[in-house]
Amino acid sequence: MVSVISYDGRGLLEDFSRTRERVSADSNLQLHGSSWCHSTTFLPHQTNHNHWADIQRFSETLAGPLPLLHTITIDLHQDPGDPEAMISPSAHLFSGAVNLKEFLFRSKIPSSLNHFVFPNLTMFEFWAGNEGFYASQLLDFLDASPMLRTVTLVFADSILPENIPQERVVVLPNVEIIFMLVNEGGAGYRIAAHMSCPSTRLTSFLHWRAFGDAPPEEIFPNPVPWDAIARQYSGSPPEEVTFELEIAQGPTIRSCLKFHSPDETDLRLDFRVSRRDFDDALMPLVVQEMYSEVLLQASRIIRNHPLVANISLLHFYHSSLILGSAQVRCLANEVRQLFASLGPLEELGIYSCDVRPYLASFFTSQESYKTDEPILFPPTKKLVISHPLYPSRAECVTAIVGLARSQHARGVPFKHVTVYMENPPAEMAARLQPWVGEAHCKHNAYVVRDGLPI
Repeated sequence: MVSVISYDGRGLLEDFSRTRERVSADSNLQLHGSSWCHSTTFLPHQTNHNHWADIQRFSETLAGPLPLLHTITIDLHQDPGDPEAMISPSAHLFSGAVNLKEFLFRSKIPSSLNHFVFPNLTMFEFWAGNEGFYASQLLDFLDASPMLRTVTLVFADSILPENIPQERVVVLPNVEIIFMLVNEGGAGYRIAAHMSCPSTRLTSFLHWRAFGDAPPEEIFPNPVPWDAIARQYSGSPPEEVTFELEIAQGPTIRSCLKFHSPDETDLRLDFRVSRRDFDDALMPLVVQEMYSEVLLQASRIIRNHPLVANISLLHFYHSSLILGSAQVRCLANEVRQLFASLGPLEELGIYSCDVRPYLASFFTSQESYKTDEPILFPPTKKLVISHPLYPSRAECVTAIVGLARSQHARGVPFKHVTVYMENPPAEMAARLQPWVGEAHCKHNAYVVRDGLPI
């Protein structure tokens, strides 16, 4: 039997006190702080009150054992200007719900999680809005919930400043899925570094923001929190890394950096940025700058992974955007460092990209692309280049052949090279063949990955 209660004000407390026995007998009770209604007794009510004091009074009304209560949802939509909105309860709430399995807590004011203790909780969803929240309270709550399996954390605004000891790490041994959405990436990543989920199958961080005057400094985690996250959210070293970047209408930039491990666990770092009011004439420059910064930081994340040497499959897929010469040189220097950090690869894929940051050392006629030192590709068995972007088709073909020749000269030739493009030059495969085991240049109107159009 499922009971749904919604409540918005104190006026219904007398009604609830008369139905306490009926509520405690339900196998699954959902409490919605925005409007309480019992599915078999009441119709929804709309009033103008939903304060901490109301939640406390309702908890007192349900005082005593609630062994069959499995789900609680609380929504607090208080006016921060209302003094009563900041009243905090003084004791543990709904303490009789000893077998609670699911707890959803959404609040638009700084809210205290310390007033909830559910040791048998398996699913927790926490939304912190407008006025921020204290990270230490979240860590305390998680520490007291060792049975959690699914955790969703949404931080719509700032995280209030406080000093959490760097060595503090809350271990969640049973969590299998954890999702975190943050508006301010840096603070969210630092909180994540204080958590460890060694049994997780999926860890997903989504950093969202609007276009600003400049790209954020911390699109992805800085080295210190990243080192902790990479170690604490995976049961085995990553085997495959995929980076995807696209520009959608709006414009919106979407990127996903995924680390996949042989035990079928995934660690995802997603980034979304969409436009706000901005001079349309400047928008292409803003998009290009943001696009380049996302690429730059994603490459740093890969090479700063503490187990980067275990990566054997590496794929880059990003949208059709031709970069400026200065951006090509900056990214090429970063790619050079990335490739230097890698061990031998089974496969390297470059899809629908401006290939100059990867092949800058082989565009011999363009001094503006030159890096501080030559780009040395790691030993790679299979290279796939699908629909490369380039200002000059002839220079791009020459650069790909130059790369193959360079690998051969270094004693680490590619075993397989496959190039997909529209109407590839008839002689391209023949130019590659002396330097690689097998060369295939195929016509295809679509970007191809894993042999399939995407």
